[in-house]
Amino acid sequence: MEEEEFWAGPLGRWIVDCAASGVGSIVPQHQWRCADRINATVEYAELCNGYVLNLIYFFIDPTSVNSVLVKEVASSNFQVDHPTRFRLFTLLLHNLHKFYRNRLNRLIVMTLPDVFTIVRNPTSDGSGHELNKVLLLLLGCAVQSDQKEVFINRIKSMSLETQTALVDEIKKITDREDIAVNIEALGLDTDESKTTHGVLDHLDRVMKERDPYALEVQHDHESDEATSTTGSSSINDGDIMNSRKLHDFRYDMRTPSPTTMERHANVELASIKAQVRKLRNELEEKDDQLIAREEELKDKADELSKLQQERITLVKDARDVKYLRDENVILTHEVETLKRTATEHEKCHKKLSDLEFYENRVQSLTADVDTMSESCRLLEMQLAECQQRLQTNMDFETKMIESQDIVKELQAELSGERRRIEDLLLENGHLTHQLKSFSEKNGDLERRVNGLDDSTPRERASGSLLDEMEDCNRSHILGLELENRKLRAKLDSSTNSVTDSEELGTLRANLLKAEIRLSEAHGENDKMTRQVERMAKEAKESAVQMKFLEEALANMREDRDVCMQNLQEARKNFSLFQNDMTNQMTEDFSKRTKELEALLAARKEELLIMAEDKQKIESQLDRLRVEQRESKVELEQMLEEASKTESALVTLERARKALEKEKIVLKEKLDKLEEELEEIKLRNMNNENLSRRLENAEKTLIERNDRISDLDADNRTLKQQVELESRKTNRLREDLISEKSKHGDLVARLRSVCAAIKSQAPRSVAEETKEHLTAMEDDVKLVEVIDDVIMGALNAARREADALRIQQQTQIQELNDLRRDIVNLRREDNEALNESGDRVKELSIENKNIKEQVAILQERLRKMQVDEQAKSTDLATARREIQELQQEIANSTKYTDELARAQVTIGNLQHETELLRQDNDELQKRLELVIRELDETNNNLMAEKDLREALLVDHDRLEKIHHGLATDYERVKFEFGKLKEAFRVEKSASSKSSFWEQDRQRLEEMLQSDRNRFQKEIDRLQADSARVKRDNHDLRAELDSIHNTYQSMQDELRKLRLMELSLKSTIGNKDNVIEELRRTIAKKDAEIQSLYDQLAMQRKSANEESQKYLRQIEMLLMQNQDLINRTLTDNDFHHAAQKELQEKLVAVQRHKEKLEEKIMDQYKAMDSRKIQKEKPTLVKRAARVLMPKVGNSTPTVQKERKIKWKLWQTSSIIWSEKE
Repeated sequence: MEEEEFWAGPLGRWIVDCAASGVGSIVPQHQWRCADRINATVEYAELCNGYVLNLIYFFIDPTSVNSVLVKEVASSNFQVDHPTRFRLFTLLLHNLHKFYRNRLNRLIVMTLPDVFTIVRNPTSDGSGHELNKVLLLLLGCAVQSDQKEVFINRIKSMSLETQTALVDEIKKITDREDIAVNIEALGLDTDESKTTHGVLDHLDRVMKERDPYALEVQHDHESDEATSTTGSSSINDGDIMNSRKLHDFRYDMRTPSPTTMERHANVELASIKAQVRKLRNELEEKDDQLIAREEELKDKADELSKLQQERITLVKDARDVKYLRDENVILTHEVETLKRTATEHEKCHKKLSDLEFYENRVQSLTADVDTMSESCRLLEMQLAECQQRLQTNMDFETKMIESQDIVKELQAELSGERRRIEDLLLENGHLTHQLKSFSEKNGDLERRVNGLDDSTPRERASGSLLDEMEDCNRSHILGLELENRKLRAKLDSSTNSVTDSEELGTLRANLLKAEIRLSEAHGENDKMTRQVERMAKEAKESAVQMKFLEEALANMREDRDVCMQNLQEARKNFSLFQNDMTNQMTEDFSKRTKELEALLAARKEELLIMAEDKQKIESQLDRLRVEQRESKVELEQMLEEASKTESALVTLERARKALEKEKIVLKEKLDKLEEELEEIKLRNMNNENLSRRLENAEKTLIERNDRISDLDADNRTLKQQVELESRKTNRLREDLISEKSKHGDLVARLRSVCAAIKSQAPRSVAEETKEHLTAMEDDVKLVEVIDDVIMGALNAARREADALRIQQQTQIQELNDLRRDIVNLRREDNEALNESGDRVKELSIENKNIKEQVAILQERLRKMQVDEQAKSTDLATARREIQELQQEIANSTKYTDELARAQVTIGNLQHETELLRQDNDELQKRLELVIRELDETNNNLMAEKDLREALLVDHDRLEKIHHGLATDYERVKFEFGKLKEAFRVEKSASSKSSFWEQDRQRLEEMLQSDRNRFQKEIDRLQADSARVKRDNHDLRAELDSIHNTYQSMQDELRKLRLMELSLKSTIGNKDNVIEELRRTIAKKDAEIQSLYDQLAMQRKSANEESQKYLRQIEMLLMQNQDLINRTLTDNDFHHAAQKELQEKLVAVQRHKEKLEEKIMDQYKAMDSRKIQKEKPTLVKRAARVLMPKVGNSTPTVQKERKIKWKLWQTSSIIWSEKE
C-alpha cells in the first residue's frame, strides 16, 4: 500500500481529522508534536510512533491514562525510539482488547496487527495494512464509547464519501463476526455457562498467542520441511532398490537339468514358490505398511519441527520475560518515584500545617498592629501630657534662672558690702579714739543718743524678722497645699502605668532637689538671722552711712531690672528650645509610623507569597491525587492478574489430575505392550525382514532415548528450580527470623525507655513503677506501664503548678499587709505633720525607719520577682497544659485516659506502619517472584504435557504396528508349521533340504540374539520409566508444597491488607487529633508572642523616656549646684527666696505623699505587669536631707557641714545615675 492510498482511505482521513484538523481537533497538536511541526502535514511515521493513537484512546477512555509514558514522551521532546514505540503499541492493543472484552462484551477474532512490522518498518508499503487494523479497532472503540457523540458529530461534518466509507468500516465491526464476536449472541443455557466461560477464556488466550505462533511456525516449518523431505526420500529409495536387486538376483539364478526326482521336487518347489510369492506379496504389503510407518515417522519429524518451533517460541517468551523484567525495573523506578511523591506529599502536608501557623502568625501580627496603633494613640496622649509638663517645667526653669540671676547679683552686692563694712570699721575705730578726747558732757550725750539708737533698731529688726518668717511660713504652707491638691488631681487622671514608674523617678529626683533646697533654705535662714543680728549691731555704728547704702540699693535695683530683661530673653530662648524639642518628637513619631507601615507592607507581601505557595502546593496535591488514582488503577489491574493466575492454577491442578489419570492408563498400556512385545519376539524369530524393521526400531528407540535424555535434562532443570524455590523459602524463613529479632529489639528498646522514665521520673513515680517490674515481660503490660509513668509525671507537674500558685497567693497576701502598714504609716505622718512641728523630728525619724523597711521590702520583692520570673516560664507551660486538659475534660470526659496513651501509641503505630509498608513491599516483590516461578513451572508442565501427548500418540501407533505384526506373525507361523511338516516328510527323501535347515538355524540364532537385545532394551526402558515415575511423583509433591505456600502467602497478604486498612484508619484519627492540638498550640504561641512583643515595645519606650528624664535631672542638678554655690552669700532677697523654697517644700511634701500612693498602686498592680527597679538609696538620702543631724557644734560649723553633706549627696546621686 502506498502512502497516498493510505491517506486517501477513510481511516486515514478520520485520524487526520481527529489529530491535525486545526484548533477544534480532539487532540491538540502541541500535545504530540514539536513546536516546529505544528500545523504541518501529518506523516505516516508520526502515526507509527503510537503516541497520537494512545492520546486518542485516552480521550475515549480517560480511566486508562498512563501518565508515566506520557511524561516520558513529553520530556524527550516527542522523540520516540523503537522500545518506546513497541511499549506504546502493546499498551494500545492491551487497552483495545480490554475495552472490547469488558465494555462491549465482545471478543476480538481477527488477526491482531503485527506490532513488530509497524515498529521496524514505519512506511506505508511495509506496515500500512497492519496500521489500518489498529485504526479500525480504534474507530470501533470511539463509536461505541461514552464520547461517541463527539466522534459522530465530527464524522457528520466530513464529506459524504468519507461518511459512507466510515459507516462501512463501522459495520464491519458491529454487524460482522469476522473481527469481533459478541459473547451474548451465543445464547447458551445456564448449565453450560461455566464451561462457556472457560472456553471463552481459552479462546481469548489462544487469540493472544495465535498470531506470533503462526508466523514463527510457518517460518520454521518451511525451513525444516525441505531438510526432512530430502533426507527421508534418499533413505527410502535406497532401501527399495536394494530389496529389488536381491529379488532379481535370487530369481535369475539357474539350475542344472533336472531328474525325475528333481522334477517332482521342482513341482513341489513350484508350489512352494507359489506360496513364497504369496509371502512376498504379503511382504510387499508389509513394505507398504513400512512406508506408511515411514510417513508416520515423517509426521513425527514434523511434530519435532513443531516442538522446535515451540522451543523458538519459548525462547521468544524468554525474551519477552526479559522485556517484562525491564518493565519491572521501570515499574520499580516508578514505585520509587511514587514513594518520593509520597514523601513530597507529606512535606506538603507539613507545609500546610506551617501555612496554618503562618496564618495564625499573620492574625497575631494584625493584632500587634492594632495594639501598636492603640499604643500610638496612647503615645500621642502622652505627648500632649509631656508638652503640658514641659510648659510647667519651662515656667519652673524660668523661675530658677531668675533666682540664679538674683543670687548672682546678691553675691556681688554682698561682696561689695563686706568691703564697705571693713572700711567703715576702720573709720569707726578712728572715730572712737577721737571721741574719747571729747568731753564728758559730749560723752554722756552721745551715750544717750547711742542707747536710743541701739534700742530702736533691735526692736524693729527682731519684730519685723519674726513676723516676716511667720508670714513666709504661712504662705509657703498654703502654696504647698495647693500644689499637693494639683498633684493628686494629676495622679487621679493618669492612666498609663509605665509612665507612672517613670514619673516616680522624676518626682523622686524633684523631691531630692526640693529637700536639698529646703535644707539650703534653712541654712540660709540661719545665716540671714545671724547677718541681721550682726547688721543690727553694725547699724549702731553705721547710722551715718545709711544714705550711702540707700544709694547703693537704688543702683542694685537698677541692676535687678537689667537682670529681669535678661531673664525674659532667656525665656524666649527656652521657648524656642522647647519648640525644637517638640518638632524632634513629632519627627521621631512620624519615622516610627513610617517604619510600622513598611513592616505592614512587607508582611502583606509575605502573605501574598504564602498564598502563591499555597496555590502551588494545592496544584501539586491535585497531581499527587491523580497519580494516586493511577496507582490504584494499576493495583486493581495487578489484583485482576492475580485472580487470573489463581484461576490458571486451578486449571493446572485439573490438568495435573487428568495427567495422573493418563499416566495410570499409560502404565496399563505399557504392561500390555510388554506382553505383546514378548509375543512379537517369539513370532518374528524366522523373519529376515524383521531385522531391518528392528534396526529401524532401534533408530526410533535411539531417538526416544534422546528424548528421554532431554526429559532427564528438563527434570534436572526442574529440580534446580525446586532447589531455588527451597532456597527462597529458606530466605523467607530467615527474613521472618530477622523480623522477629527486630520485634525483640523493639521490645527491648521499649523496656529501656521504661527504665529511663523510671530513672528520670520523680520518686513517687519511681515507687509506683517498682510494682510493675514483673509486668515487663508482656508487651501490652509494658505499654500500660509506660502510660502509667507518663500520667504520673503529668500529675506531678500539676501538683508543682498548684504549689507555685499557693506560694504566689501567700506572697500577694504579704504584699497586701505591707501596703496596709504603709497606708497606716502615711496617715500617721499626715496627722503628725498637722498636729505640731515639735513631732516633726520624731516622725521624720520614724519615716526614716519605715523607708528603710520599705527599701528592705523592695529588695525582697525584687528577689521574689526574680524567682517569679524564673518560675513564670514553668507556670506558663503548666498553665497551658492545665488549660488544654481542662478544655478536653469539658469537651469529653471519656478520652482523658486515652489521650495520654494515644500520644505514646501514635509513634509506635507510625513506626509499625512504616515497617508494615516495607514488609508489604517485600512481600509483593516476593509474590511477583513466586508468580513468575509459577508461570515458569506452568510452562514447563505444559511442555511436559505436550511431550506426554506425543508419547501417547506414539504409543497408539506402536499398538497399531503391534497389532499388524501380530496378525502377520500368526499367518507366518501357520505357514511355517506347514513348511515344517513338509520338510519333515521330505527330510528322509532328499538330502538337499539341509540348505533350508541351515537357513532356519541361522534365522533362529539371529532371532535369539534380537530377542536378547530387545529384552535388555525393555529392561532399560522399564528402569527409565520407573525413574520418570519417581521424578513425576517428586514434582507433584513439590507442586503441592508450592501451592500450599502460595495459598498461605495469599492468606497472609489478605491479613496484612486488613491490618493496613485498620492502621490507616487509626492513623487518620490520630493525625486529626494531633492537628487539632497543633492548632491550639500555635494559637497560644501566637498570643504569647504578641504579648511578648508588646512588653518589649513598652520596655523600649520606658527606657527611652527614663534616659530623657535622667538627662533632665542631671541638668537640673547642675543648675541646683550652681544655685547652692551662689546662695551662700545671699542677703537682700533672702525673704523672697525663702518663701519660694517653703512653697516648694510644701509642694514636694504633697508630691511625696502622692508618690507614696502611686507606689502603693504599683504594688497592687505587680501581678499583671513588671515594674522597673527602684534605687533604695534615693529614699535614704532624701530622709537624711530632710532630717539633718543636730549636734553641739556652733551654727557656722553646722552650716558648713550641711553644705559639704549636700555637695557630697548631689555628686553621689549624679554618679549613681550615670552608672
